[in-house]
Amino acid sequence: MEKYEGYVAELLAHGFSAAKEKPYRFYKFTGDYIAFIVNLKEGEFSPSVFYGYALIWRSEDTMESFLREGDDGFYCKLRGEADLSCGAEEAEARDAITSLYEKYKSAAREEIIAAAKEKNKEFIGIIAKILKPLGFKKTGTKWRYELSENRTLWFQAQKSQFADEYYFNVIISPKDDFYDYLHYERADLKGSYTLDWQMISADEAERFFRDIAENKLIPIIENSKR
Repeated sequence: MEKYEGYVAELLAHGFSAAKEKPYRFYKFTGDYIAFIVNLKEGEFSPSVFYGYALIWRSEDTMESFLREGDDGFYCKLRGEADLSCGAEEAEARDAITSLYEKYKSAAREEIIAAAKEKNKEFIGIIAKILKPLGFKKTGTKWRYELSENRTLWFQAQKSQFADEYYFNVIISPKDDFYDYLHYERADLKGSYTLDWQMISADEAERFFRDIAENKLIPIIENSKR
């Protein structure tokens, strides 16, 4: 509790304000309807933090809601999170938060959106890096491998309709009909079928996709050659 209160005092001292109804959510405006947010969570053993740049919708009602409740991440285009369980992790989190804040504190909305798109491009590039050597060909956010003259294996990064997250699907279909599934499987990540792609490091993402390739995709390919 003492550590948590220390973080609160530090944020207030650096010009952040607490949301009226959810005082563990903090914000600092850096532009017109742009705010850097820091949300503290007092966990069972140690606090954690979610942070990033929120691009708030341009309306008085939305702004009133933001001032009242803060942002749970819905408006956050560039974001991260960190555990604060030990001194080393606390220092790393402090550096990451400061670095992101300083990098875009003078940025316009368009610059933040462009940075998020570039970051997403790099994330999708990790998938391509792993699947291309296996013989997969990219189409949008789907990768295809021809198992035979009439069957295709797909790996799909499917964007959620409700959040800036992805589902990852392993699909076998007839050659010319992606949606006529002969096999459909959704990849599991740490007990969840959705992934906030900005919440994991590039190394973690690469391990995740290599695991899918080695344990799901390659066995299907090898089995098709028998």
